[in-house]
Amino acid sequence: MSAKKAYDVAIVGGGPAGLAAACLMAELDLKVICWSGPPRADLRTTALMQGSMRLLNHLGAWHSDGLQKECAPLQHLEVVDATGRIPRAPTVSFDAAELGSEPFGWNVPVTPLTETLSKLLAANKNATLVTGSATGLT
Repeated sequence: MSAKKAYDVAIVGGGPAGLAAACLMAELDLKVICWSGPPRADLRTTALMQGSMRLLNHLGAWHSDGLQKECAPLQHLEVVDATGRIPRAPTVSFDAAELGSEPFGWNVPVTPLTETLSKLLAANKNATLVTGSATGLT
C-alpha cells in the first residue's frame, strides 16, 4: 500500500489560470496538487492585460523560455457597437501611445504560456503537477 500525500490546495485545470493559481499557492508554502488533462497543442491566443502581465512577471514566466518573443503587443483597442440597434454608438479607438509607453497588454499564444507555467510549477518543491486522467483518486 502506498503512502497518501496530503495537500493544502487541489486545483483541477491545467490551463493558464489554473497553473498560475497553483504557482501562487505553492509560492505561499502551501502544498499544491494541480490536475491537468493530457498535453495537447492549443492554437488559440489570449489577450492578457496589464494586471495579468504583472502576474506573469511576478511568477518569472514573462522573461523565461522566450515566451515574450512569441507574443504581440496590444497597441490599439476599438470599442464597437455590434448590437445591431439603431441608433448605434460610435466606434471609439484607443492608442496606447496616447496614454504612455506601455501597450494595453499582449496577445499570448496559449501553448507556450501553458508550457512555461507548467515548467515553473514543476520546479517548485511545494507543487505536484498531474497530467492525464484523475479518475480513481481519493
